[in-house]
Amino acid sequence: MLSKIHTIAAWTGLVLGLVHTGLALTAPFSQQVLWFAGSGLAIIFAALSNLFRSPNGSAWARASLAFQNLVLTLFFAAAWLVLPQPQVVIGGIVFAGMLLLELAGLLRFSRKA
Repeated sequence: MLSKIHTIAAWTGLVLGLVHTGLALTAPFSQQVLWFAGSGLAIIFAALSNLFRSPNGSAWARASLAFQNLVLTLFFAAAWLVLPQPQVVIGGIVFAGMLLLELAGLLRFSRKA
């Protein structure tokens, strides 16, 4: 059940990143647009990492993914300070949720060992 929730969250993050990057392509080319597109790509890559995670992966791989989700959660928290919009809340919830799910999986994995 938790794996399905994690997969749904990863797909949600992927769509959010694709929309974010797609919106950057509609604006006139500038340094700000590059930063906007780059953050969208970061969201896409983080979502893909979660989507293709291995439930039986090593503790190191799980910890690395948890750290990645922590960084993205903090990114969305910082974005909320300057852009209190629904998409920022959704991104924060999605990556915080995946962080908690990955930490739960890491705890289960460590108990098996």
